[in-house]
Amino acid sequence: GLALTGTTDRVRRSADGLGVSDLKTGKTAVNAQGEVKIAGHGLQLGVYELLASAAIGQPITAPAQIIGLQTGMTDKAQRVAVGEITAARDALVGDKDSPGMLEFAAKILHGGIFFGNPRSPLCSVQYCPAYPTCRHRA
Repeated sequence: GLALTGTTDRVRRSADGLGVSDLKTGKTAVNAQGEVKIAGHGLQLGVYELLASAAIGQPITAPAQIIGLQTGMTDKAQRVAVGEITAARDALVGDKDSPGMLEFAAKILHGGIFFGNPRSPLCSVQYCPAYPTCRHRA
């Protein structure tokens, strides 16, 4: 078994059905052109779609959203923007012709070819149960 965890910030109702929204805050959440960065968040939102659908027992059919809330000190630096990601879960689950990222991840984990990242701040005895015997930590 593979366990997925995450926190869905919001499930919303729209003309397209139910969708998930993830809030991003901070001084870089929205760029100077008033755009929120959506690149790199597709898989995260796909996981949230799967979790939300399972939790509420209803399909998630609307595009996922990243809602950026810029929290600057001046009026000019305070911005809100929304970016959409369509079919976020498709890259995770795949289809009959193309496996999704979850299938690849499961094969890597179950096959024992997962490599740790000793440069990560989470590479410590406090966060990793395999730390004392990890062969990737040199």
